[in-house]
Amino acid sequence: QVKLNFDYQGDAVVVDIGLIEKWYIWPIPALEFADRNFNQWWEFNFNKSRVNYGFYNFIYNVGGLNHTLKLSLISGYTKNIGFEYRVPYVDKKKQVGIGAGSSFKTNNEMVYQTLNNKQQFYHNSDTMVNQRIISFVEFNYRPGLFYYHKLFGTVLNQKIHPSISTLNPGYANGENTLQHLQLGYQFLFRKVDNRFYPTNGTIFSMSPSYNWVKTNSSRGWSELNINAEHYRKLTEFINVGVGASSKISTTRKMIYPLNIALGYKQFVRGYETYVMDGQQFILFKSTIRYALFNQKLLNTPWLPLKSYKQSLCSSYLTFFVDGGYVNGSREFNNLNNTALIGAGLGWDWVFYYDKVIRFEYSINKNNQHGLFIHFTKPL
Repeated sequence: QVKLNFDYQGDAVVVDIGLIEKWYIWPIPALEFADRNFNQWWEFNFNKSRVNYGFYNFIYNVGGLNHTLKLSLISGYTKNIGFEYRVPYVDKKKQVGIGAGSSFKTNNEMVYQTLNNKQQFYHNSDTMVNQRIISFVEFNYRPGLFYYHKLFGTVLNQKIHPSISTLNPGYANGENTLQHLQLGYQFLFRKVDNRFYPTNGTIFSMSPSYNWVKTNSSRGWSELNINAEHYRKLTEFINVGVGASSKISTTRKMIYPLNIALGYKQFVRGYETYVMDGQQFILFKSTIRYALFNQKLLNTPWLPLKSYKQSLCSSYLTFFVDGGYVNGSREFNNLNNTALIGAGLGWDWVFYYDKVIRFEYSINKNNQHGLFIHFTKPL
């Protein structure tokens, strides 16, 4: 939070700048649902066994160099021990940065198949059924204020319970282990007024990658992910947003855990509790928002942290329409290879510039409707 005071003294102006800074060391307790989204957890009646708990320790400005270290120690549904280290700049021009990290995750339960566009779970209380070591490294180049380039590599080593290969031989070609390597490049242009909840500006990203997977045999393929978003303020209180995303792959048949399309990080609103698997998809989203109030000062004196006793808050009423299509097998999943359409009304809240909660009542093409809750930007 920043406050400016001006004191006019004859021909001179004295500017007094007051700051309330966030802490640099944040040992943050974690209590989070483990499912794909809040609405799927809702379907499981908020089962407390499907919760992760522990802490994330963020250390900002490590050594006074603006480096960031993140440590993870999580238990519950997914047990996770990991770290990330990010250096925003390694050159004098402050254009090149690097990052790396690794994590070890285990579960007593895992998804092994999709049936009727619903994930099917296998559980074993006596042993771990899913173990993964995930590591990444990335190199970032930022030649301008709004342009980003990234080279990245990710390695997954996974070990699964033998029952998974029996339940679904297509999970890892009948094997109990798999390895996945992804090497890619991402271009990102982002010029918006708020990256966490834009109301004006443009975002465009393009990411080609090469993938290699090894089970009882090896195979490689390429894919391209594209995302575009545009936001515009029509009046002081009304803004609109439109977006499109797509994934194109050189393979149409893939082992189950890598055959993901909509219903995961991206989805048509109204279908939050479904997943559509495939190697190609296209998604369109649109929304119009009316600001009930924008950047209103919210006082929360009951919070124990001084830096968070005040925040700017915005609230919007929204109307949205989404559409999508997934190219995938319809043998057991009838939402594949068909147009997906959803629409509805929403009530969005934005706190501290980067905290979002959205209440949306949606109806889809199959005349299914209900209330859905999200914690990220809509497009």
